[in-house]
Amino acid sequence: MDLAEPFVITENQNLYIFVVVDVATCYIIAQPLLNKQSDSVTKTLMSIFRDYGIVIVGHFIQSDNSHQFCNDITDASVRLITNTLRKLSGQDFRNWDEILPTIQLCCNMKVRPRSESSSFFLMFARKMNWIGDYSQEGVTDKTVC
Repeated sequence: MDLAEPFVITENQNLYIFVVVDVATCYIIAQPLLNKQSDSVTKTLMSIFRDYGIVIVGHFIQSDNSHQFCNDITDASVRLITNTLRKLSGQDFRNWDEILPTIQLCCNMKVRPRSESSSFFLMFARKMNWIGDYSQEGVTDKTVC
């Protein structure tokens, strides 16, 4: 996990991007963050654990213990998130936190050359559905990846 550089303060008062990467699948989780204080980081991390679960080995939460390999993956993921944010927002950074979920999805749909799969597919063991209204009859189940 890492923090992306400070951006323009949004209407929701967010300033940083908190980036967490699953090392096994390279799945990226990017959350807006108000500040770098420990209580803000803890609340965001607990929210991620609530949404995705906690990896426990034995009786401990698994950590990378600051291995360089894991740091390289996190650094590359932070660069990917920030570069995609810059491309999708143009020069309008006022509401970057509102497009962050779309940016996270785009980054996780990218097919990685080593695994020849997207991080989304590796994380959830399925292809992503097309965006559409599936409540109507006759809509077929299309997938993206």
